[in-house]
Amino acid sequence: NGVHGAVVGSLAAINFALFDKYGNPQVVGGAPLKAVQASGPAALDLSLVDHADGNYTLTYSSTVAGDYAVDVTLAGTAIAGSPLPLTLLSTNKPDVSKTLVSGPGVAPSGSHVGRNLALYIVARDEFGNVIDPALLAVAANVTTVAAPLAPLPLTGPTLLNASIFAFEYFATLAGEYHVSVTVDGVPPPDSPLLVVLGPSTPDATTSTIATSSQQLVHPAGTLVNISLVL
Repeated sequence: NGVHGAVVGSLAAINFALFDKYGNPQVVGGAPLKAVQASGPAALDLSLVDHADGNYTLTYSSTVAGDYAVDVTLAGTAIAGSPLPLTLLSTNKPDVSKTLVSGPGVAPSGSHVGRNLALYIVARDEFGNVIDPALLAVAANVTTVAAPLAPLPLTGPTLLNASIFAFEYFATLAGEYHVSVTVDGVPPPDSPLLVVLGPSTPDATTSTIATSSQQLVHPAGTLVNISLVL
């Protein structure tokens, strides 16, 4: 189950059979066979088992998905196919405690209306490896709205790259929105999210002038309060 089919967190194995230069199989153990990691995103837990009959088993494991390589040598000389390429895959089972949800509008930072914004969701397995998004059902819905009585116009999800889902929106009503997020039907710990949107920059065409009374004409010397509402 090694080479390209191994899964993180599980022990993978590759079997070796040794032969002499004439093609005869070895029937005893004790050959100077060694396996050393050559590359990879993390350290592999390697072990080489001698079955004492000319056959050997290399076992390896890691919790980090990615591409690895292992140098396999016999008496200091690389055997055919060395360095051996290995691929460890994510479990592709989402762990919502490792799911990352972010975005410019998510509290406490918040954002402003009148901008193209998005919620970004990255689903990970129990070891923190990114999961193949083709295997996931990701959803985001506005559950409650605290200030503006209008829904957050979410569209998506859109797959931005091999790991990030995006729910885009363009809001014009400032206030607090609560957004429920689920990954394969399970909400992550931060769901529902609080999205805080403040007002945009002042606009002259929608700003108003208000006086302290209904009078537009006042006696000379009268203190008049004029308020600008932006």
